[in-house]
Amino acid sequence: MTLSFHSCPLLGVCDLEGGGLSFLVTAFQDVSDLFGADLPVEGGEGGCFAWRDGPLLRALKAGHWVVLDELNLASQSVLEGLNACLDHRAEVYVPELGRTFQVQPGQTRLFACQNPLHQGGGRKGLPKSFLNRFTQVSFFLKLEILMIFRCITCAVSE
Repeated sequence: MTLSFHSCPLLGVCDLEGGGLSFLVTAFQDVSDLFGADLPVEGGEGGCFAWRDGPLLRALKAGHWVVLDELNLASQSVLEGLNACLDHRAEVYVPELGRTFQVQPGQTRLFACQNPLHQGGGRKGLPKSFLNRFTQVSFFLKLEILMIFRCITCAVSE
C-alpha cells in the first residue's frame, strides 16, 4: 500500500465519522512506544514512575482511526505487538497492566501504509500472512486518492 499524506484524505473521511485520527510512524518506534510504558512522574520524587498509555492504546480506547505509517520499516517486535490487533482476536494484551483492550468494532479502523520496496532505506517486504489482513491499494496520483476516498465517503454517509 502506498499512500501520500501531503493532503491526507483520511482526515476528511474521519471527520464525517465524527472520530479522531491517530497518525503513528511505526518505523522509529518500539512496541512500548505504541502501547505505553512506566515513565517517571513529572515533578514527582526521584524513582516515582506511573503508567502512561502510548498513542496506539489511547487511540484504541477512544475508538479512533489509526494510520500506521512506514509499516515495512517497523521492527519485528512492533509487528508482533500489532498482530493480535489485526487478526480474529482484535485485541491488545498489555502485560504490564495485566489487561486486554479490544479494538472497537465499527469505530476503530486501522490503516497501514508503506512505500515501495525499491525506494530503499532498509525497506523490507512484509510477510504475506501479515499483508493478508489488509485490503491493499496502491496510490500513484493525487486524483486516484481523491476518487477512492470519495467512494468511501459516499459509503460512510449512506
